[in-house]
Amino acid sequence: MKQIIINKKIINEIKELTHYNDHNRARLRLAKAIKSENYINFYKAVDVLHTLYGSMPKNLSILRDDMEPNFMRFLKLKIKNFNEVYSAL
Repeated sequence: MKQIIINKKIINEIKELTHYNDHNRARLRLAKAIKSENYINFYKAVDVLHTLYGSMPKNLSILRDDMEPNFMRFLKLKIKNFNEVYSAL
């Protein structure tokens, strides 16, 4: 698998989203940066449900947390500067 480098602009966007406690959109931005349709769809769905409820329902939070290790493993394989990206999350 060819690795990509996430540029500083995207890393800064992710940092800002995380700073404002918008972890769903930070991960969605990252999924878009690596062009992963599966993760884009997942994090879009989480974001839509979060918006509809006005907060993160417990079961949705559990689901997102269950997906996290898979997403991180995928990112490690896909992103050359993973440590820099991870520190933005």
